[in-house]
Amino acid sequence: MMLQHTELLNKVHELSGASKAEVIRACGYVTTTKDGRERLKFTAFYEALLQAKGVRIGGTPQGGRQLGFAARIQGNGNLLIGKAYTRRLGLAPGDRMAIEIRDGQVMLAVMEKGGPGVDEPPMATPPAMAAMGQYDPKPVESRWQSAWERCGAFHPDPQAPGQPYGVVIPPPNVTGSLHMGHAFEAALIDTMVRFKRLQGYNTLCLPGTDHASIAVQTLLEKQLTQEGTSKDQLGREAFLKRAWAWKQESGGTIVTQLRRLGFSVDWQRERFTLDPGLSRAVQESFLRLHEKSLIYRGEYLVNWCPASGSAVSDLEVEMKEVDGRLWYFRYPLTDGSGHLEVATTRPETMLGDVAVAVNPGDERYGPLVGRTLTLPLVGRQIPIIADDHVDPQFGTGCVKVTPAHDPNDFAMGRRHGLPLVTIMDKDGRMAEAAGPFRGLDRFEARQAVVAALAAEQALVK
Repeated sequence: MMLQHTELLNKVHELSGASKAEVIRACGYVTTTKDGRERLKFTAFYEALLQAKGVRIGGTPQGGRQLGFAARIQGNGNLLIGKAYTRRLGLAPGDRMAIEIRDGQVMLAVMEKGGPGVDEPPMATPPAMAAMGQYDPKPVESRWQSAWERCGAFHPDPQAPGQPYGVVIPPPNVTGSLHMGHAFEAALIDTMVRFKRLQGYNTLCLPGTDHASIAVQTLLEKQLTQEGTSKDQLGREAFLKRAWAWKQESGGTIVTQLRRLGFSVDWQRERFTLDPGLSRAVQESFLRLHEKSLIYRGEYLVNWCPASGSAVSDLEVEMKEVDGRLWYFRYPLTDGSGHLEVATTRPETMLGDVAVAVNPGDERYGPLVGRTLTLPLVGRQIPIIADDHVDPQFGTGCVKVTPAHDPNDFAMGRRHGLPLVTIMDKDGRMAEAAGPFRGLDRFEARQAVVAALAAEQALVK
């Protein structure tokens, strides 16, 4: 690509006071190409010219003159022309240029493209594809990404002018590869970041990935199961080594995908959530929040996996609908004047009941609110309470309340100040509070509880 360069030549001539011929052969940096044409190395030419004429880029020295366009010389000797001038010349930041003398005219030649110029198509579609009406984006995308990274287009200088504007991308989990949702999110963030960059903000978009430890552990344990082994058989050190190898594989895939999307992030600042600096910052943040009593420990329900021995986030729980069964049984009033029938799909949890709830608008049970029942098999007295959560049309309209083993019951227990009675341990077996059923697997306990209720003639159906 050759560009008529009269404008730049005239500007240098005007500011330096040198003739155009002087400018062209200022310091003897003319070289001859293989085809016999004269070329003048652009960077060397300007460095020599500035020294000879007292003209300095970026300021006006004593007794000198300042160039009338934005430019700077990189440490590697390449000359970078500012954005406004670049647009007029059809160049891109990072281009390496030279001045050529041809037929008495000064021509600006692009010696090496750092990125596609404004006036130049990024890359033509191959003729065969053009004939078929197809467009192949791969070479265009890879060329642009290489150009952006080579010239540091998205690597902001902290000392550069402009109001700082930073965005930390939500780091994708290293559990595989990106999906359509990630791509959509990246497009939205990138649009906002590029807009701010064009507005003159000193913009940083920080990339990274998240370790997603529980999800990765679960994924690796499934792989080990398929291989006929387990995490415990493999050992801690070998399992951690395998986890880091997975991070390298999955994280590398994710980074490649983000690059292919053209995400204008600063890859020189890429982070991982288990980087030592980030881990230390998280620990320090929690300590400070705890010192200010902004975080605290309390009793809450969590999703617990007996197999992995770990809590699982709501996002990682896979919900599955199954055909269930309702068991009905009687809770006798403590004074012996009658009973209430309750229905449940998990009869073993009745060992942890602390109340029976009815709807406050249900006329059938209104007079009983505030009285107590005796819990079968256990003998514990529990109150009858009224709560809007109860659906009077479901089952008998009476709901057994087990705050330690059901999220809805937990919320109800909080509203009424009810205690927590934990009847299962972390291995999924019945705990000490389960009395004679302790040590049984939860499903074994279910059958045993139903049989015991039947023996006490408390089971209805």
